Amino acid sequence: MANVTFLLPADKYPKDLPYGNDLDNLCKRLFDALSKMIFSDARGKDSCVIALHVMKTKVPPNGQSGVAIEILPVVVYTAAKSKQVIRCFIARIARIHTG
Repeated sequence: MANVTFLLPADKYPKDLPYGNDLDNLCKRLFDALSKMIFSDARGKDSCVIALHVMKTKVPPNGQSGVAIEILPVVVYTAAKSKQVIRCFIARIARIHTG
C-alpha cells in the first residue's frame, strides 16, 4: 500500500488548470522513478503496489515542494485462507524534493 502526497508549488496551478497537474500523470512519473530505486528488487517492480491513496496540495510561496511517500507492507489472505505477508518492500520516505 502506498500513501502519496504531492506538494506542488503555485506555478503548477496555472489559470487554465486551477486544480493543478493530473494526479494520474504525477503518479505515473513517480512510480516509474521508484521502479528504478525502491522497487528495483521487487518482482514486477511497481506492480506490487496493490492499494494507493494519492492527493495533491499547493504549498505556500516559500514552502518546500516535493512528494511525501509512505509505503507499507500488506497482509493478503489467499484462496486457501492462509495468511501471506507481501514483503516485496517496506520503505518510508519522508520527502523527495523536486526543486
